[in-house]
Amino acid sequence: MLAVVGDVHGCITTLKKLYYTCRDKYLIHRFIFLGDIVDRGFYSREVVEFLMDRQGDTLMTFLKGNHEDLLINAVENQGRYPDFIWHERVGLNTVASFMKISVEEATKKSHWEIAPYFLPYMEFFNSFQEYYIEETKKHKFLFSHAGPAFQNKLPNEQYLLCNEEEKRRHYPFLWHKNTKDFKNKYYDYIIVNGHDAVVNKISSKNDLHKAAPSIYKDKNNEVISINIDTGCCYGGKLTAMIIDDEGKYTFEMFPWEE
Repeated sequence: MLAVVGDVHGCITTLKKLYYTCRDKYLIHRFIFLGDIVDRGFYSREVVEFLMDRQGDTLMTFLKGNHEDLLINAVENQGRYPDFIWHERVGLNTVASFMKISVEEATKKSHWEIAPYFLPYMEFFNSFQEYYIEETKKHKFLFSHAGPAFQNKLPNEQYLLCNEEEKRRHYPFLWHKNTKDFKNKYYDYIIVNGHDAVVNKISSKNDLHKAAPSIYKDKNNEVISINIDTGCCYGGKLTAMIIDDEGKYTFEMFPWEE
């Protein structure tokens, strides 16, 4: 069985509950994390260290999200994104978590002060894949953070249609949001992605309580894609999609906890 986990975003308490529930309730042979394990929430370092420590327990596949890509770009000073994008916008909580300082203190830190705290983890971050394919008896699944962008190109050909800017920011698998608009199956795959949360920071308490994966189908009622980012960092839920060898699936969802 596979356990495919949506965007964690630094929510360590909820992640631990979900992980141990899945491990104890199902015969999981591989966990797949769809990216964005860091940022937004307050415990990114704790999430990273917890997952690194669990790699000896079972097979783990980590897919790169746009937030990991922004972090890598900033720490390694790659220049693929403007410097302020990560540190000054979405990465402040992560900087605070890794440096063990307050968010207010994190706003005053320079790149050169921040980078050493992340260097021991960069091999882990740089090992993340862009997509992962699993074929079961009934279905083929393509897992990626944001989904492929072009329906007429195979996964390994996605960048052929990208311009230079899109290539730099890995647009097909890290940023593209419109898999929900696909009208037909992508090369017989069911796409499973995160990235585009079904709730956000202005959602009502009722909407947060009802947050659930979004399943998109074609006119023949065949599943095209499934979005399992249920907005844990916004007060929604953290979701794992459990897939058996036949390709049948169910969901485990846990509400956000501090």
